Amino acid sequence: MRWFRLRAGLMASVLALGAVGAGIGEDTAPQARTTASSSASPSSSPSPKAAGPVSPVTPSLVEQSLNPGASITVAKQVQTPVVPPKPDVVLLVDNTGSMGGVIANVRNNLPTIVNQVFEVQSDSRFAVASYGDVSGGSRLFMLHQPFTADRGAIQRGVDALTASGGGDTAEDWGNALHEVATGAGGRNPFRDGASPIVVLVGDAASHDPSNGHRFADVVRTLQARGVKVLAVGVGGNGLDQSGQARQVTQATGGTYLQGINPSQVSNAIVQGLTNLPVAVSHQLVDCDPSLGVSLSPPSVQVTSGQTASFSEVITVSPDAPQGATLSCTVQFSLGPAPDPAYRQQIRITVNDVTAPAVTVDDRTVEATGPDGAVVDYTAAARDNVDGDVRVSCEPPSGSTFPIGRTTVTCTATDKAGNTGRDTAVVTVVDTTAPAVSVDDRTAEATGPAGTVITYPATATDIVDGDVPVVCEPPSGSTFPIGRTTVTCTATDKAGNTGRDTAEFTVTDSTGPVVTVEDRTAEATGPDGAVVEYPASAEDTVDGNLPVTCEPPSGSMFPIGETTVTCTSTDSRENTGRDTAVVTVVDTTAPVVTVDDLTVEATGPDGAAVEYTATAVDIVDGPTTVTCTPPPGSTFPVGPTTVTCTSTDAHENTGTDTAVITVVDTTAPVVTVDDLTEPATGPDGAVIEYTATAEDIVDGPVAVTCTPLSGSTFPVGETIVTCTATDAAGNTGTDTAVFTVVDDGEPVVQVDDRTVRTLSREGAPVSYTATAQDLVDGTLPTTCAPPSGSNFPIGKTTVTCTATDEAGNTGRDTAVVTVVLIPPVPVAPSADLAVTAAAGPQPAFTGGTVTATFTLTNAGPDPATKIVLTAGTPGSATVVSPQDRCTAARPCTLPPGGRIQVTTRLSYDKATSGTLTARVAGTPTDPRTANNTDTLRLRVLQPELTVGPVVARLGDVVLAEGRDFPAGTVVQLKWSQGITAATVPVRVGADGTFRAQVLVLRKDQTGPRLLRATGPGYDPIDAEVLVVPRSLQPPDFIGRG
Repeated sequence: MRWFRLRAGLMASVLALGAVGAGIGEDTAPQARTTASSSASPSSSPSPKAAGPVSPVTPSLVEQSLNPGASITVAKQVQTPVVPPKPDVVLLVDNTGSMGGVIANVRNNLPTIVNQVFEVQSDSRFAVASYGDVSGGSRLFMLHQPFTADRGAIQRGVDALTASGGGDTAEDWGNALHEVATGAGGRNPFRDGASPIVVLVGDAASHDPSNGHRFADVVRTLQARGVKVLAVGVGGNGLDQSGQARQVTQATGGTYLQGINPSQVSNAIVQGLTNLPVAVSHQLVDCDPSLGVSLSPPSVQVTSGQTASFSEVITVSPDAPQGATLSCTVQFSLGPAPDPAYRQQIRITVNDVTAPAVTVDDRTVEATGPDGAVVDYTAAARDNVDGDVRVSCEPPSGSTFPIGRTTVTCTATDKAGNTGRDTAVVTVVDTTAPAVSVDDRTAEATGPAGTVITYPATATDIVDGDVPVVCEPPSGSTFPIGRTTVTCTATDKAGNTGRDTAEFTVTDSTGPVVTVEDRTAEATGPDGAVVEYPASAEDTVDGNLPVTCEPPSGSMFPIGETTVTCTSTDSRENTGRDTAVVTVVDTTAPVVTVDDLTVEATGPDGAAVEYTATAVDIVDGPTTVTCTPPPGSTFPVGPTTVTCTSTDAHENTGTDTAVITVVDTTAPVVTVDDLTEPATGPDGAVIEYTATAEDIVDGPVAVTCTPLSGSTFPVGETIVTCTATDAAGNTGTDTAVFTVVDDGEPVVQVDDRTVRTLSREGAPVSYTATAQDLVDGTLPTTCAPPSGSNFPIGKTTVTCTATDEAGNTGRDTAVVTVVLIPPVPVAPSADLAVTAAAGPQPAFTGGTVTATFTLTNAGPDPATKIVLTAGTPGSATVVSPQDRCTAARPCTLPPGGRIQVTTRLSYDKATSGTLTARVAGTPTDPRTANNTDTLRLRVLQPELTVGPVVARLGDVVLAEGRDFPAGTVVQLKWSQGITAATVPVRVGADGTFRAQVLVLRKDQTGPRLLRATGPGYDPIDAEVLVVPRSLQPPDFIGRG
């Protein structure tokens, strides 16, 4: 009890702040937040809220199209419930004598605890159990109510809790946790898929081992069964005196709430249950082998009710079946078992990125002609998604391929737009030899040596066509009497050689060769023509022989055909003969004559033209002539071809042509008349006019004029030129003179003026006179009396004139009236202004803030009776009051004067507000807007936090400060003991610092103060209780 009394005053604020910390679900090292003039008090706990949106996974469905080997990243969020799903909650309460107030608080507020949990998770169950220590016998562990959803049964279980016994300081909640984790011997098992939670309420550490169970084994058992422990340390830090409460809550993912006032235990339980750490993990269900899904991080721990965020990467394997839809389910778990409500569906369509496989084979064919050969081939395409697809080839199958190698390119495009291709070589070859032809011949000897035989031999190649032939003996050789074999060969460009042979026979059985040739002679008159012709006979043995012909050469042959027969007999009575046809023909056509003519058009249709044509035949004499178009026809403008023909008795037709050209060389007649118009502006005048043109052939034609009708013509004379061109390109022209005259006067304007003056001599008066001309625009004016003259008292007439460049003059008059007035007295005036400033900014509690007010007088007269009224924000202490410009001591400022007034303030708590200033004086200020000024004033209150608040000898205490003057040095000093006197630490730019302060192993125990001092603020204290190292603080608190 001595230690309890010693600690009661020191820990009052620590317990209060612990309750507040429990209210917000903190799980940190024991800390106290202490300021120079503030204290904390417990606050009521907020109620848990209902579950969030219908789908707690965002997005719950991912649908995407991806290429093989591609991936996407999805920002994944999982909204956790305020209370873990399907909770099985065990209220495990210390039943020793010190817990009477706690049990009463839980009993009285149980409906609040249970109802708020059921509101969030309707499938909740509660069990009630208690524990003591080994000296309590049957009270070591008691199960008052197994798991149930019956709220009345839960209440009855809590009502059964009593507080008694407990002779030993340490308890045996380690054994109780083991009993709960293992189902209390089958009496209280957790449900499959439930969120097991144990609410451990106590004020002292547990024995280790506890009823034979080592504490480390108990922790492992809880972990194995997925049980979270919410530890509520009552009164101080006794529950975690040996570090067990913190160890078990951290190991099981629970929360440790320390220093809870007995009256706040139920609030702490609600806050703990609604702010438990929740580990959100995931597993993949029914995923296609070609779809990879990974979440980073794999699991996230958040406070219940918060959102867990993941980065989800969805990857399609490179060998995924293209065109297929891959699916996967991501199942999230918020506890030991998956929750069907926390599920995400993934559907990925694999894009078809593989082109069809195109197949076309090489081919070799024989040429069928000089252009090569028509080649048919087969090409196919197979797509991994679409199956067989249409193939397009170039050159297409069935084309004529030239001799040589031709590359065929075949392509096929699937429905996804992927194009595959293949190539093949079509080779057209020429391996066929030319066809050689030479025929057998029999020839008569032409002499003792035989005869020379000239013979044809041909060779045709299927590709090259006709090719040269080589024969042996060659054509033109002398062949002996008898049989001779001739061999002929031909080789094409491809090197293929063809051959043929013939038998040549020479005989001697021919009579003389009589020669008389057909002749055709042109008739020279109506009787025909005299025809001379040669005839000869040659014998192979006798040589030249005489010839007899009938009719003889030189006879008159009539028109038509006459047969001439010639004979000759050699010495061997071999007679040779020959005939010829002498043909006298009339093939000379009549000579037709018609000459070219050029005439002028007489109208739009052209002109009527008369002309002469004649014809004479060598046999028939003059013949009739027919012409088209005939003479006297109307010929259109342009050239026209006349064709004249004449036919003689033997149907010989003679023709002649001539060109009759009808020309249009007469230009159109253009008409445009002179005009005179008055100017309508400075640019002159817009004039609309009409111009016409008439052509002898085209009739009315279009006219083009410069300037155009509707143009603006300047003042003066302007020549208008109009032209018109007919269809034949003949251009006619006419001109006119357009005159724009300026005959308008300028408009002069001067206004009447009235001025007032104190001088009896009158007053100088300035006025404005303007002149505007329709053509010249603004013109200078001449006025009398001129502007700026001294005008006498009374009325004076001013006359102003202006003349434009055309000599037109305009005028106007005005009356200037000068009125004599008596002087008016001027009231005195002062112009006061105030500006406010303060420093330092920000200021700090306990420091001094200097407010400076600057007063000025910008008026023409002195300002007197000046009073400055200042307003300060918050509860300020005036360290140095305003020394002047008060109601008791008003100020005086001459014109252009300036004065500064200061006051010094101090604050004992943080303040943020407006500093105001207002100045007033005499005479009246014409401008009051600058008579006031405001300034934002901010005062910070430094805070010092230490942890732990109960430290053992030799421990290091972490001191943290915030809202201290940036850049200053803070001196940390213990209030008593032998620990080093001061620890200096520099404040960061954000006004915070962290420093470690050592408590020596042989230092003084008991309550201690750590004080922070520095410039510009009051000292700040933080309380620490120093205990011996042999104790596990705070295990020395008295127990009932």
